[in-house]
Amino acid sequence: MHGTRLSRRAALGLAVVVAIVCVMGSARLSLLRTVETRLIDMRLRGPHDHPAVDDLLIVGIEQSTLDGLEKFGPAALARSEYAVVVDTLAEAGPAAVAIDVHFGDAADEAEATREFARAVCEAGNVLLVAYADPKLHEGSEQVEFGAPTQALAEAAAGIVSPLLFRPDNTVRWVIPFQQADESSAYPALSLALAQRVSEDKLPTGLATRTAPLMINWAGPSGTVPRVKLEDVHAGLVPAEKIKGRAVLIGVTHEEEDLFATPVGPMSGVEAHAHAAATMMSGKLIAPQSNSLGLALALLAALTIALAGTGRNHWQVWGIAGVLLVVWLLVAGAIFRTRLVMLPVTPVALSIIAWGILLSALQSQRAIASLSRLWPSWIKEEGEQLEVTVLVCDIAGYTEASEASSSADMMDLMREVFAIVDEVVEPLGGVAARRPGDAALVFFRPKEGAPHHAVQAVQAAAQLRQRLADALSERDLGFGITMTTGEVSLGWVGESPPEPQILGDPVNVAFRLQSECRERSCTIIADWATASADPEIAEIMRPLGQVEVRNRREPVQIFAPVETDM
Repeated sequence: MHGTRLSRRAALGLAVVVAIVCVMGSARLSLLRTVETRLIDMRLRGPHDHPAVDDLLIVGIEQSTLDGLEKFGPAALARSEYAVVVDTLAEAGPAAVAIDVHFGDAADEAEATREFARAVCEAGNVLLVAYADPKLHEGSEQVEFGAPTQALAEAAAGIVSPLLFRPDNTVRWVIPFQQADESSAYPALSLALAQRVSEDKLPTGLATRTAPLMINWAGPSGTVPRVKLEDVHAGLVPAEKIKGRAVLIGVTHEEEDLFATPVGPMSGVEAHAHAAATMMSGKLIAPQSNSLGLALALLAALTIALAGTGRNHWQVWGIAGVLLVVWLLVAGAIFRTRLVMLPVTPVALSIIAWGILLSALQSQRAIASLSRLWPSWIKEEGEQLEVTVLVCDIAGYTEASEASSSADMMDLMREVFAIVDEVVEPLGGVAARRPGDAALVFFRPKEGAPHHAVQAVQAAAQLRQRLADALSERDLGFGITMTTGEVSLGWVGESPPEPQILGDPVNVAFRLQSECRERSCTIIADWATASADPEIAEIMRPLGQVEVRNRREPVQIFAPVETDM
């Protein structure tokens, strides 16, 4: 397929299809979703505009805490011990205290519960968590909440949800506001804490948001300042370390309460602290958008189509590779500076898949197949190649037009052009633009076929017979001229595009039509056509040289003898 390539219009259309398929695949295939999640984790671990944690303090319950203080059961502190801790913290003046421990009804702890409720009530800023039990119901997750014992619920400044959103067993998001049922709802522990510390600074709509909010992690485990609960109980923690801070109390013993996060394993109370820091700082990560991912994937695919059409596979891969690197750098830079989490996988997949496909489609073998299946996908863009040009023109057309209706002349031209197409196509001819009553056809080199000039002369012989039969009753004549030489091949129009050839052989073929009329010759060929093949030379007779308008050199012309090839 010398001189052919995938058309730019077809490449753009295929680019759109590939981009849409890649975006849909990224959303539906678990493997691709996993890749996207891992890329999110990489960005969260990398340098970016993360929140400060100076206003937070974790009071951790370690194994040493359980060993040193009175316990209620094998792995829980007595409520009287919590009462002491709350009283100690209240004296230091924290902004708020959230206890990530559920306190249900306990008959054995009735006196301790009253003492604890007293401490919570007097502090006035203590948040307690509800019991939360996520359950699957009809394919979706529903959460059953249960408040703490009544005395504690009435004493607390608020009852909050302890849930951390982890659909793949890794904590990445938190649901700020969770509807329990038609009559009750619970804010997340982190949201309630942030509201009590800096409610006037919280982003608009956060207090009622039911969609997951991505946690902007400040760092790995240990980033948030931490003290042990037994040290607070004993009064060993300086008041200035507590004053004005949001205090979170919870289990930090690694064997008891450990969650996977993008920045490494950490306790649940630490994850709550990072979520609270995210909300308090206002440095929220913009959620990913499927429509934005589709738009970016389309843009990337169309860029490759525009820049890579007509290039070899190494160039296409180079363009795709550069675009992929640029995209990864841009996505990372935008997250670091703007906290916008652009979807990377659909765009990257679109770049890789379309780069490979476009490279494959532009191989000569693929173009040969496509030209048979979808000829409109293949174009010759300005290729210089040798062809034999054939022009078939109706003699007496103008006079006949004056004497006949336009409808009759239209029927005539449809019949003539149909004959031309029927004759030239089996012989490899390509019909180009048709100016007026003339048909312009070219024959190009084709592997395994006779010389293109031979095919043109054969077509001319068949046209002479077919057109003579069709035009004799209408008292019209015709002329067929052939020239051979180098032309430039291109396409014009869009729906569908039509081939066009430009060059001296085209001009000469049209000029020689006047010689057909003057010499009463049905077929005339130039020297290049007559001498192109011995099979042609045997049947050609010379007619001499003629001057062609706007051409400096004369043209030697020939006519075939009255015999079929």
